[in-house]
Amino acid sequence: MMEATFLAMSSFYTSPVRCLTCWSSGTGLAGVGGYAWVAVLPLWGGFSFQTTLELASIFPVLYVLVFLFVLDRSKLPPARTCNYMAIPDSSHDTAMAVVDNANDQWEMKKKELEKGEEPSVYDASTMGFKAKMRFIMTLGPYIISLTTVYLAEYTMQTGVWSAIGFPVESKEARASFYSSAGLAYQAGVFISRSSGVLFQATRPILYLMPALQVVLLVFFTFVAATHFWYNWGLLSLCFVAGLLGGAVYVNAFTLLSKEIPSSHVELALSAVSVGDTVGVMLADCAGLFLQGCLYSINHLPGATINVSC
Repeated sequence: MMEATFLAMSSFYTSPVRCLTCWSSGTGLAGVGGYAWVAVLPLWGGFSFQTTLELASIFPVLYVLVFLFVLDRSKLPPARTCNYMAIPDSSHDTAMAVVDNANDQWEMKKKELEKGEEPSVYDASTMGFKAKMRFIMTLGPYIISLTTVYLAEYTMQTGVWSAIGFPVESKEARASFYSSAGLAYQAGVFISRSSGVLFQATRPILYLMPALQVVLLVFFTFVAATHFWYNWGLLSLCFVAGLLGGAVYVNAFTLLSKEIPSSHVELALSAVSVGDTVGVMLADCAGLFLQGCLYSINHLPGATINVSC
């Protein structure tokens, strides 16, 4: 919910692309910071895993403080609510209500013209449920790109990388590779998510990157099953997986902010953010099956779901 809210808020600022890039970069850094948090506090600070997680509870409080005291909200328009027209008692009241509504619409268009914006045919806030659903259906290219790239990369993490280790029979070796692969991936995510103001992907490139992520998923699956390339050099491709995932994330939202009419960007950003959530949910299911399959191929115990392959 927070992601959808903050993404939508970026549409109200002068440079949505810059805001979206800063948000994407921050979330990318959070991935690296999360790994460092879990690694540093137990190892250097001597904290238990439970204490490490409890200390992280301070961050939601910090988010609230940042919103209230740091974020520049002076540029945000006041909250708007839909005005309901009262049922008139007479035909005269009906006529007056129609006139008032027309005046309100004219004032809104007048303000848009004063800002140098093209007047919208209708504002997203005035759309009904069916109209909003029809509009959201047109956002398929962005949603599908996010869903695909998240499905591929999180399936890699949950299902494939946990079945790789040097040697694979060692539980400690598998855990070591999994942690290293995750850190390499998060580093790639941070770098690519920070590039939104430097590079803007076109539609074809936005479609190509999730396809390449699927290719990496297939590649790592064959690696885990056959060991045809089995050394720490695999971390370079884990880094590439992070680059692709982060690039799709930031470019999907920045491209959307440029292609969608300004009156609909707020709604579009919130709606498209569901793509990564759906991708993660599907990856959780696919990863469990794939992990069980790879554990079976490598004759390893401890799979979450036992699958014979």
